[in-house]
Amino acid sequence: GVLAKQLHATTTPQAVVTDTSGDIRYLGRIDDNADRTRVTRSDARLALDALLSGQPVAKPRTQAFGCLISLPPAPSLIGMREGESQGHG
Repeated sequence: GVLAKQLHATTTPQAVVTDTSGDIRYLGRIDDNADRTRVTRSDARLALDALLSGQPVAKPRTQAFGCLISLPPAPSLIGMREGESQGHG
């Protein structure tokens, strides 16, 4: 869940393309159709090709389709003192 949160992933499958600095340059669908035989645009591939050729990504965000990634909420740190742990036991 930590990596999904860091990369703002919301759906599986979903492509996240970062540059050498770790900045997200593309976030979205891998391609435009769940049926491989009907794919007409490979968005993640186009993003990678653009970055590798030193060009900006033409369409940096697309809507991914698939299953929602359900992440547990972050634990609350309200009321904890510095150095305290949330361990139970």
